[in-house]
Amino acid sequence: MHQVGVDWLVDLDPVHELLAKRHPHLTAATFEDGRALETKLLGIARVHVVCDNPFAIRAGRELYAEPKHPGWFEAGLPSLNGPAGETWTVRCKSATIGPDDTLEKDPSPLFDLTAELDGLTPVAANSAPITGYGTGQEGRLLAADGAAPVTACSRT
Repeated sequence: MHQVGVDWLVDLDPVHELLAKRHPHLTAATFEDGRALETKLLGIARVHVVCDNPFAIRAGRELYAEPKHPGWFEAGLPSLNGPAGETWTVRCKSATIGPDDTLEKDPSPLFDLTAELDGLTPVAANSAPITGYGTGQEGRLLAADGAAPVTACSRT
């Protein structure tokens, strides 16, 4: 199993504005320097969730108030029988859901991520639990818990 997560420190004011608009029952975790991070130990406020499965998009929207959007991925991940190196690449592209509930791929890029982890030592870690929060159409806060083992890296 492969999993990669990336967190960015951001300015606090836009986070407050976004949460007030999208998730008014949540508050941001703040740090001494005035920046914010939706800290996974407390939970995450989903803003955009790209998914390549129309059934999962519908279920996520209807059951968990997840802001899921259709998209598709091209990934290059290191593996035991793959090329040498520890560079991860993920390209996410746009899509729509067709009338027959199939994913219709569009080549338009949504985002690209390259993580060069060469020289870092992987260690087993567990990111669970992560509570994902959503706000339903009625304004009610909804939550879903998920657990997944991950590999964390550190410089040695």
